[in-house]
Amino acid sequence: MGRLFRYILGKMLLRFVLAMLVLFVMVFLGETIDMNRKVQNIDISMNNVLLLALLKTPKTLVLMIPFAVLISGGWAISTLARKSELVAIFAGGGSAWTIIKPIVAGGFGLGMAITLIITPSGALINDMFERMSEKYFGKDDFTSKIGAEDLWFRTMNEQGQSLFVRANKIAPEEKTMRGVDLFVMDHGNLLNHREADELSFDGQNWLAKGKSFDPAQKISIGLGFDDIAQRIEGPSWMPVWNLPEHINSLKNAGFAAKEQILRLNRDLAGVLLAIGLAVIGASLPIGYRRGGNIGRLIAMTVGVGFVTFIANDISFALGKSGQVPVIIAAWAPAVLSMIVGIILLRKTGEC
Repeated sequence: MGRLFRYILGKMLLRFVLAMLVLFVMVFLGETIDMNRKVQNIDISMNNVLLLALLKTPKTLVLMIPFAVLISGGWAISTLARKSELVAIFAGGGSAWTIIKPIVAGGFGLGMAITLIITPSGALINDMFERMSEKYFGKDDFTSKIGAEDLWFRTMNEQGQSLFVRANKIAPEEKTMRGVDLFVMDHGNLLNHREADELSFDGQNWLAKGKSFDPAQKISIGLGFDDIAQRIEGPSWMPVWNLPEHINSLKNAGFAAKEQILRLNRDLAGVLLAIGLAVIGASLPIGYRRGGNIGRLIAMTVGVGFVTFIANDISFALGKSGQVPVIIAAWAPAVLSMIVGIILLRKTGEC
């Protein structure tokens, strides 16, 4: 690793940190304003309002990290161009690849850090936010937990009592749960425990069959099957290394786990996406030595970067809805960013 390589890499990483600090301040201020509005009728100190806003910030900030990667690559090379260091590099026999190699290394390192450190840390902080929020805003009526052999969820029945449901298996196509235990509790006291072979939803009512329900009997759960399935299978922010086990648990319970598989692949593709966005950002100032319009290059490249980022969200939505295969939906934006970065780099005329 030569001195020039380390020099450019250091500039990129420093500017990534600076970009993240700016984004953090913006997001934190926005969350503080939003949180202050939400707690107007709640007895809470300003210190705790600020703490809640601080703990909530990573959930939004993590979505903006690709912008920081895009900015850091372009900002680092723009600094070289502005100080005529870019001209000196080319005059000394360097090429665009000499400049891009540390940018690619920086993108790879940042992508790995995002996947293995930043995002998991954000998930941990978000858990702290959820626990603190329950203290002031109350608990959600619905909670769920997926185990290796069964699943549990808690909701409220029509009488306002806590209903705990345990099921061995779920059949989403049939809107049925099998091997069911139902526990009714009120203020921590167990009022009733019944078992059923099946618990099915006909679109309006839940019907329990078998064991404690012979003949079949309608029961009140308070939510429809699709609502329950969506909340159980829905997104949960967790480290990438926990996703495979969570996916297996969902599949064992009867779910397709499509969204979680999509999230796992998108997290893995995030490394390639970071490299692509870094190259896109860095390619814009390289043509400056040949008298290119730097303003036009900046506008075009940043615009392409934003389009690539938006395409990532659109692709995720298409994969989630099943309109596009999960693997394609997760990896296409990352591959696209790499292709666009290489094309822009070639257009500089320095390759």
